Amino acid sequence: MSGTHHKFHVSGELESSYSGEFYARIKDTSFEQGFRMDTLRVTEGKFEYTGEVMSLEKRTFYSRDSILRKIIPGGYIPSKANELVFYVFPGADLSVSGRLDTFVNAYPNGDPANASIAALNRSIYPMIDARAESIQNSILTKDSILKTALKVKSDSLYDMILSTKRQFIDKNPGTIAAIDIFLDMLSRKELTENEALQIFESFEGDAIGNSIYMEAESRIKGIRFTSVGEEVPEIKTYATLDGTIFDLQSLRGYFVILDFWGTWCAPCVSEMPELSKFYHKHQKDLRIVAINSGDTPERIRSFLKSKPEYDWFQLLSAKGEDPDNFVSAFNVTAFPTKIIVSPDGKILAKYVGYDEGLYVILEDLFKEER
Repeated sequence: MSGTHHKFHVSGELESSYSGEFYARIKDTSFEQGFRMDTLRVTEGKFEYTGEVMSLEKRTFYSRDSILRKIIPGGYIPSKANELVFYVFPGADLSVSGRLDTFVNAYPNGDPANASIAALNRSIYPMIDARAESIQNSILTKDSILKTALKVKSDSLYDMILSTKRQFIDKNPGTIAAIDIFLDMLSRKELTENEALQIFESFEGDAIGNSIYMEAESRIKGIRFTSVGEEVPEIKTYATLDGTIFDLQSLRGYFVILDFWGTWCAPCVSEMPELSKFYHKHQKDLRIVAINSGDTPERIRSFLKSKPEYDWFQLLSAKGEDPDNFVSAFNVTAFPTKIIVSPDGKILAKYVGYDEGLYVILEDLFKEER
């Protein structure tokens, strides 16, 4: 229900006459793709941003402006230091101040949650930007000695960034920013599973109970429940291409490959002919459940239209704390990822990335389990 008590307001003033636009992808289930795009317009260094939310949400705005991008041939170096980040919640009245340097050196204030993310990003953004610049220069230079030196610098900065993140979490376990950066590190595989389990138990106070915590909790459950030998987590969903229900339980008696993929993932797509060949060879005993992340239903249908041999189940993973966020539920941190399930529902193996020898391994595994 809409109402004034759900409204938030963010005002910003940058130390420049910059005019341009920032963009954010906002979860919105009223859109078929599950999200909408928001635009934040900056005019002569000033902006206003308003809206309504039911609970605390993170807003991450990015710029497409070349002045904030590290351009390389064929593209640019992605950098989180080019993001304007703040939290909104019912009744929030925030201000953002700072400037645009070679990165977004601007941060929110007005409440403890935004003060915490501002403190973190002030400390890591300069290092993230410097690392992106080192990577850019290492790509652009033809000097092998300089390239090596830049690689050493980039690696050193990366270690410093990780150390700063960990120190922040350890010192601020009761802040939303701590659970936020924990989730980011978890999704980037910057923590071992044991480290993640230990850190998660330390969170307290404001870090607990919000949507970011719930997504992190889902990933932690994914770590605990997707170890080899565990019973595969339940999947019962209408998140299919035709909207009919799918129940993983119905595939008991078959080997199952849960294949996490996306059309944007080149290794995922390039290995599909081999996956199809393996599937049709073992179709009597095997089922494949493809779980897509990042594509709209239309894009998946378009991709599959000319590939009738990819005739297996297709599910769509949601984002955030949605129960259909299978990526979080199975703690998938890279694509492709394959989870192999036995006929009695036990997890036999988990493979991350593309490996040319995977199907030889699977052949041996199937022989052992029969």
